[in-house]
Amino acid sequence: MQNEMVNFNEEQRQRELPELGIGIGINRGEVVVGNIGSEKRAKYSAIGTAINTAYRIESHTVGGQILIGPSIYENIGSTLSIRGTISARFKGLTEPMSL
Repeated sequence: MQNEMVNFNEEQRQRELPELGIGIGINRGEVVVGNIGSEKRAKYSAIGTAINTAYRIESHTVGGQILIGPSIYENIGSTLSIRGTISARFKGLTEPMSL
């Protein structure tokens, strides 16, 4: 997604439109996924603490940045090129999280 933003922004410049940047937050954990609701009104959704945490991680990104949660780092961090860490406090957690 980040790599494709280069092409997208080139098209934006050609159209004299502003460039965009996206930040990505990645987390891991158990969630409930599927059609949630009633027969009259159902919506495909994913819910759970891991989803909420991923959203909170993403909220700390700036354009072009990818932040991962501790569960991702513990599993595959040694295979990634990590440029640094930040400490973030999230509502409902007593300790800050290292991203």
